[in-house]
Amino acid sequence: MKRFAALLLVLVLAASVGWVLIAESAPGTKVVTLSAPAFSPRDYSTHNNGDPVCENGGDPAAVESETGGEVRGDIDNGAGSFFHTVLLPQATKVTKLRLVVNDNADTDVWAYLIRRKIENGTANTDGYQVMGRAVSSGAVAATLRAFSDTTIKHGLMIDNRRFVYFVELVHCGGPEPYSVQVFYQKP
Repeated sequence: MKRFAALLLVLVLAASVGWVLIAESAPGTKVVTLSAPAFSPRDYSTHNNGDPVCENGGDPAAVESETGGEVRGDIDNGAGSFFHTVLLPQATKVTKLRLVVNDNADTDVWAYLIRRKIENGTANTDGYQVMGRAVSSGAVAATLRAFSDTTIKHGLMIDNRRFVYFVELVHCGGPEPYSVQVFYQKP
């Protein structure tokens, strides 16, 4: 009886592992979802300092980072620059970037998917590339809305040996970001 139970357990585990491997290798679009409260704040960023996307009376202006809090899965009363690593499978292609936000204010939230070359000998000012960008717009109270960028540079294959991938979230204050999603496919 013990041998039968042990054999059954081994078969169930093998089938489970096999099922996961088959599902991961299946064709079609996959998604990595990054929860907004998991993003790390920074004092400034590439898009919220030297080249600010937020506006102050119509003029570009940097927004000081405020971590804010979390309410029902959002960044509540936060503002400024936030970052999150994106772990994507080797040799896949990103197809879409989506920002999910309750944009109930006149200000916006920006999400940038960035890849940074990390090869030995690369100049510190080279190898930085924005792969895609999504931005909220308009004000609709108490409603989650998705803002997508489908103009991703489709020719860029994920290469984890030469690049790191991350999302920069620039929160101009007011809206409540919930998540950023990165969609990808195997070629």
